[in-house]
Amino acid sequence: MKGVIVRYKVKADQAAENEELVRAVYDELIGRTQPAFATRPSGWTEKRPVVTRLTEIGSYRLFGE
Repeated sequence: MKGVIVRYKVKADQAAENEELVRAVYDELIGRTQPAFATRPSGWTEKRPVVTRLTEIGSYRLFGE
């Protein structure tokens, strides 16, 4: 299984809107809404997002197994 972590620092005046968008992404992932971040205007982060590609080599009860 491969995964990706994306980190970013949101501008202080964008924190509430970002929280709403993050919640919308989780709703999308479980099939309740349409995509959220795809239409986000530029200029809302202080720096470009940092993308880290991951490869799982094992897990310990990740899903309560």
